[in-house]
Amino acid sequence: MRLFRPSSKDSSSGFTLLEALVVLIIAAIVAAIAAPNWLTFITRRRVDAVTDDLFQTLKRSQQTAIKER
Repeated sequence: MRLFRPSSKDSSSGFTLLEALVVLIIAAIVAAIAAPNWLTFITRRRVDAVTDDLFQTLKRSQQTAIKER
């Protein structure tokens, strides 16, 4: 019975430091491009949520005022 042993010639598994750095740099560039748009989106969602809450509060106040005259 023979056990599988990798040959000493083919011991280059994994990534090189250069490949890892290239991937890291590309990820950083994509994050730098996407971050401002993401922050704008989050801010807009927060403003919309507060606006909706304010609108609902005013509507309830109006209905209460009409009901109680």
